[in-house]
Amino acid sequence: MRGVRRRRRPPRILLVAMAESVHTARWISQLAGHGWDVHLFPVTTRPLHADLRQVTVHAPVRRPRPDLDPSVRQRGIRWPLPRGSVRLEWALERGRRTNRAARLARVISSLRPDVVHSLEMQHAAYLTLESRRLLGGDRFPPWMYSCWGSDLFYFGRRAEHMERVQAVLAACDYLITDCERDRHLAPELGFRGTFLGVFPGPGGFHVERMRRLRSSAPASTRRVIALKGYHDDRWVGRALVALEAIHRLSGELTEYEVVIYSAEKNVRHAAEYIARTTGLRLSVLPESAPDEIVALMGRARIAISVNTSDGTPNSMLEAMIMGALPIQSDTVSTREWVSDGENGLLVAPEDPDDVERALRRALADDELVDRADRLNERLTDERIAYPVVAPRVVEAYRRVLREAGEKVAFMSEYLPPAHTWSGQASVLYRLLATVDRESYCLLSRVDFDAPEYRADVRRLTAPYHHLGDAIRRSPERARGLERWTIRGRRTWGTLRAVARGVAAVRRERCGAVIATPDRVEDLPIAFAVSRLTGTRFYPYLFDDYVAKWTRPREQAFARRIEPFLLKRAAGVIVPNEYLGDDLRRRHGVESTVVRNPCDVPAYEGHRRREADALRRPAAVVFTGAVYDAHYGAFRDLLEAIGLLRADVARLHLHTASDPALLARQGLTGPIEFHPHAPAVAVPSIQQDADVLFLPLAFDSPYPELVRTSAPAKMAEYLAAGRPILVHAPADSFVSSYFRRHGCGVVVDESDPPALAQALERVLCDGALRERVCAAAWQRACEDFHPDRARAALAKLVGLAG
Repeated sequence: MRGVRRRRRPPRILLVAMAESVHTARWISQLAGHGWDVHLFPVTTRPLHADLRQVTVHAPVRRPRPDLDPSVRQRGIRWPLPRGSVRLEWALERGRRTNRAARLARVISSLRPDVVHSLEMQHAAYLTLESRRLLGGDRFPPWMYSCWGSDLFYFGRRAEHMERVQAVLAACDYLITDCERDRHLAPELGFRGTFLGVFPGPGGFHVERMRRLRSSAPASTRRVIALKGYHDDRWVGRALVALEAIHRLSGELTEYEVVIYSAEKNVRHAAEYIARTTGLRLSVLPESAPDEIVALMGRARIAISVNTSDGTPNSMLEAMIMGALPIQSDTVSTREWVSDGENGLLVAPEDPDDVERALRRALADDELVDRADRLNERLTDERIAYPVVAPRVVEAYRRVLREAGEKVAFMSEYLPPAHTWSGQASVLYRLLATVDRESYCLLSRVDFDAPEYRADVRRLTAPYHHLGDAIRRSPERARGLERWTIRGRRTWGTLRAVARGVAAVRRERCGAVIATPDRVEDLPIAFAVSRLTGTRFYPYLFDDYVAKWTRPREQAFARRIEPFLLKRAAGVIVPNEYLGDDLRRRHGVESTVVRNPCDVPAYEGHRRREADALRRPAAVVFTGAVYDAHYGAFRDLLEAIGLLRADVARLHLHTASDPALLARQGLTGPIEFHPHAPAVAVPSIQQDADVLFLPLAFDSPYPELVRTSAPAKMAEYLAAGRPILVHAPADSFVSSYFRRHGCGVVVDESDPPALAQALERVLCDGALRERVCAAAWQRACEDFHPDRARAALAKLVGLAG
């Protein structure tokens, strides 16, 4: 059982890999932008690859490298001279306390990563296993291992490697393979951990970018043959077998150029002999950048790679992306990609006759070459394109981090089941009700362990933590000792909330804090908790943080503190683009839109009335709280109903708001008050309405808040499938959304006669009702389904469904 580690910073990932490899650089590129602290321990003395980005490298010696990206940080002994650093590393390698395994153990011990990931077996995983033995298994972090190429299929069967391969598989916790073959082979060799998926060794391929380098001509018109030049009788490459086949067909290749890449010395000598004796146009590429090899594949008709063992060959995938017909060794794993005679040709790797037959067919069959190009383009787009693979890789890491103890802490006063009339509490319930209870916890100034909350059906299953009761604000007229006493108690309550929040986040081993501000001090409290615990901070702004406060003192404080908090957040969550655009203009910060979702399946399950089945008087329905963001719009509606013929319509308010208070605000006339409805009854009430009314006041004390508001009931109304009458300012998100999508009738000025005309049009025009109801249901499914909102939140912060 691993000991519990206190998390004091963002999730930290340590990769043990060949730092000179482009595959390592491409894999690491997938981890950028997710709030993770990525580190790399090189397993060789070779120079770092120039494509590395956003990573800290722990090499024994820091070498001057002006070509490295500034985002690459190096740790180690500074070596200012152009030469000698490799010899110093070799000298260090001979010391018992300075060899590579001992150094890796020290890096793990001091860095305390949340996960260690070994890319490849013989260089990286063997080394990781040795460092694990030095540290002791109980002190070692969760260990991921990525199987590359021949790691298991070849080395797992060799006597001198079998024991170490089995030891690695028995010790590691998580496995990634580059082919299905090795996924099934690993358990036979002793793996008992969790399988995370099949991914190409370098991760996702930027196929669109690569295809810019390919010839625009059909693949069958190309006159280049590309050959991978690996050959070593003690290893798996068999390029000389392919060269023999090419030699035999030299008389039929007069129109072709053969280009060999990654050629070893014996292959270069053989190529020179064949070119000299046959006149064949045959050239050997010098050591080439990856883009040069990709461009070669884009000019080639045929790409040949012959070896006795491999996983999913990257050169084969590159050929498939670029339109070259692959002639590839039949190593079991290649059958997962190539159907022989359909999108490529499979050959016996040590049989020159078989390679010759395949090459002869590839030269003669233009239809095969062009058909394979089309099939491979679709296949690679679907299976290995970066937008397909990278999110799956990120989710694999998130799974490991969650299982290693990373949770998300939600901090809010309006958590379910508090204030079931609150739209915010309803939204959080819909987002979290189906989320794995082990992946999050809840922090609040409300004690949700109190008896009145414990039996509530909308109580979430994750643990709640009480931060201490909130202290009331100073009354406007408070003076002297009373004001200072309340301020002192409020300061003490704030400090207590921070201390309890820190204790809860550490106890739950959280990696992120999401805060919804219900009081002006809530965001600073959450930020302090995140800083003191080293976790990521995500403000979740259901409303404009500055505009929502009515007291000048609080608004001034919010205006000063908002840029400080948002610019230091790992991400900002907003319910609509209007608020996101405002934050970008004010502070230059980007936001993630997580729309306030609705339980769309619940509405789909209720009986849905026909849009033209109207009553007399028609029921104009509003559900939810009524306050000063609505008063003026309701007064307009009641006046508009009065302008229509008698008994044409009547307003029905299902609200917890006090009818006497509403009457004092001028809400009198053709109106019926109904008690606040429980959440389970709301869909049927809304679907039984003749018209649903969605108001925002034109004369509210906070017009900016109205402009960017995204009422939770908006999604419910869309899902209800009833005509929606929107009465909100023209520059508001609500009016803009309904106008753009045609999913409601909008009156965007405070004009009761215009509102009366719109209501009459809704009641009299059956075709209009059918049209807006259909559009509303479509928007509910496409924009406000809880699965979509949950996915957007999970992508940003990581949550297990």
